[in-house]
Amino acid sequence: MKSGIDLNQIGQSLGLDIAFSMTSLNISGNWLSNTKGLYGLTNLKKLDISHNNLTTLSGLQKMPALVEIHVKHNFLRFFHSNLATLGSVAPRLTSLEIMPNPFQVLQFLMEWID
Repeated sequence: MKSGIDLNQIGQSLGLDIAFSMTSLNISGNWLSNTKGLYGLTNLKKLDISHNNLTTLSGLQKMPALVEIHVKHNFLRFFHSNLATLGSVAPRLTSLEIMPNPFQVLQFLMEWID
């Protein structure tokens, strides 16, 4: 089952009653600041949460079926902690689209190179 609710300007937690059998979800282009509403989607294989207001990926834990995640164009600043979260989230993860995001380390390196 696929679901797409992109570009709807959702501003709060997802908080929707979504079917347990969902395997693909596109909630890109909203104003989401957290992923609390995704708890319990243990069958989800593909997730697109690009173009939102996320500052962390915490909350995606307990989603063992994920193989593909798109999180580009959010406000992720700490690369290491977000990567560690993803490592514990989905041992089967094969596709990760995480750039661009304003990671602090990358900004520091870019300033140092200039």
